Amino acid sequence: MPKENNVTVRYLNQYKPLPTKIDYLKECETEEDRLRAVIRTEYPNHLLEFEIALATGMRRSEMYGAAWRNVDFEHDLLTVPRSKHGETRHVTLNSAAKTILEFLREKAGESEYVFLSMRNNEPLTGNRHWFEGAVKRAGVKEFTWHCLRHSFG
Repeated sequence: MPKENNVTVRYLNQYKPLPTKIDYLKECETEEDRLRAVIRTEYPNHLLEFEIALATGMRRSEMYGAAWRNVDFEHDLLTVPRSKHGETRHVTLNSAAKTILEFLREKAGESEYVFLSMRNNEPLTGNRHWFEGAVKRAGVKEFTWHCLRHSFG
């Protein structure tokens, strides 16, 4: 994998959100509040993905490739068998992440994957179909999914 350009470190609440004409966003004073409000209102089926990213700092590929066989609820760990650098990585699950994963596990049925489409119960492979629109609608500038790792850190 090519190296990430980490010259600019961007994280939530680094800036004030852009002005908005959207009524339900006017009371949200931080980027995080705005982004969460847009996701909750316009992409509610994806809110838990956003919350897991903030609670774990996992990369997009790690999240959307996560399988239940790699989640250890007893030891609060999620194992990434092959990280970006080709090595096994262990992600510690805080109480928020663990609660969300327990909820998702109940809903997953027989699926081996953690994140499933609400439409057809197939594994989700990414978030571009909703996240980029949510960021734009929230008035959060120059922000990508990878920035959630920085926010976690």
